[in-house]
Amino acid sequence: MKTPPRLIHGFLALALTGGPALAARDLQRTLPAQQAATQTQTLHLGPGALATLTFPDTVTDVTVTRGGLVDARMIGNRVLLAGLTTHGTTPIVITTESGTYTWRVMMTGTQAGSIVSVTVTEPETSTAATNVQPSSTPVSAPLTVTEADAPRITYAAVRDGNTLVLNYRVQAGAKAVSLDERQLTVTGVSGPVVVKPNLGAMVVPPGTTRYGTVTLSAADAGSSPVISWPYRVGLAGATVRQTLQVP
Repeated sequence: MKTPPRLIHGFLALALTGGPALAARDLQRTLPAQQAATQTQTLHLGPGALATLTFPDTVTDVTVTRGGLVDARMIGNRVLLAGLTTHGTTPIVITTESGTYTWRVMMTGTQAGSIVSVTVTEPETSTAATNVQPSSTPVSAPLTVTEADAPRITYAAVRDGNTLVLNYRVQAGAKAVSLDERQLTVTGVSGPVVVKPNLGAMVVPPGTTRYGTVTLSAADAGSSPVISWPYRVGLAGATVRQTLQVP
């Protein structure tokens, strides 16, 4: 029985093996359709990262036999995948108008936070034909984060000499939220302020709370810095912007 695609709950990192190996971090790779269809590829996924798989024609179905590991969404000739956990294995079958690709998904915690793009294409496809292909791909409306899924992010600031210690609290909503301290930005009295993070990518499970701390220059931040922090809930993304009153 086919499993209908669902909205994705987390980011993902990807490596393809079974033919020439593909690197697992921030990957862009083209894979010939014959190789992709005849050789079983292995997708190494992790929580907190995102992958886009692009095929020569429209994707008609995605089947994942074991739930709770990954979610998938079809958009025209693309499949968007996100990992939900750090362990487990499941087959994935991607069906297009002209072919079927049976691959294997393996979950690992070492692949969190990557952005991956893999294009499956016919080796004999000409440049002209490739240029025409995007025009026939349906355009999907941007995904938005619902109120129930949106996290609550609050801050508290403490001065320590010339350093401003910024403590944050992230409370996830109905779904897991993915963030990265390195993407947190602060705008002070004279413009952007250098922020020193302590962590990288993180995933806060549904209904749970995560605490953390970053530091920055108190003088550059001023008394009313504006804090912006982008996050993702599945494939949907948003940014929380708040003005903080520093004591």
